Amino acid sequence: MVGVPIGLVSGQAELWQEIRHTLPHCEFTVTKHGYYWQAALLEPMAEVRERIRRGAKQAVESAVAGEGAQPFR
Repeated sequence: MVGVPIGLVSGQAELWQEIRHTLPHCEFTVTKHGYYWQAALLEPMAEVRERIRRGAKQAVESAVAGEGAQPFR
């Protein structure tokens, strides 16, 4: 989706390396670490939920302050 502000992405730790240059203002939350094809170590669900909540809060606060959530082009 072109032109849509992206404030938070969550996913595999290695994903950040792929998107950080494209979405530098975006918050990122790690949910798992990949090891092999179709093999990953999942983070504890309760911790992931809390990190996603904190990341979402930070993304909204940054957007309100005019510092984050830039449209993807």
